[in-house]
Order: sequence, then C-alpha cells, then structure tokens
Amino acid sequence: DTSAFIMELPAYHLPYAMTVLKYALDRAFSFVKRAGTIIFAMNVLIWFTSNYNWTLAHVDASQSILADVGKVVAVIFAPLGFGEWRATV
Repeated sequence: DTSAFIMELPAYHLPYAMTVLKYALDRAFSFVKRAGTIIFAMNVLIWFTSNYNWTLAHVDASQSILADVGKVVAVIFAPLGFGEWRATV
C-alpha cells in the first residue's frame, strides 16, 4: 500500500508585499541601531586616544595615546610592511 507514505503539505502562499517591506525595514533598522552604537563608540574612543596623552592633556597626534599604542603594535606588523604607527592603528 503506497498511500501510507504520502504526506499532506500545508497550502503555501506568497507573502504580502507590505508585510515583507515592514519586516525588512524593521530588521534593517535593528541592524543599523546595533552597528551604529558600536561604530559611534569606537569613533569616540579613537578620537579621544588620538587627541590626548596619558596625563589627559590635549596634544598633537604624534604624542597621543593612540601613537604610543600604535608604536608598540607596529613592531608586530613590521614584517608585513606596516612599520609606521599610523598604518597599524
């Protein structure tokens, strides 16, 4: 008896365009909100470390916290051709 192996499938329908659009916009907004928060925080961190030194005095970028960290990291990336601190940060 072959009828025992037949599985009944539900009726499939195309979704409404408005439903798809609302879902896509909701997901896109959620992504931008999460990614934007991280991007903004990292921009503030990079701005702060590139404008201030360890004593929190406003200095030129070559004397900043970011430059000090970049000079340490530049040693690691020197074999790859990134020997200057600006290229490593």
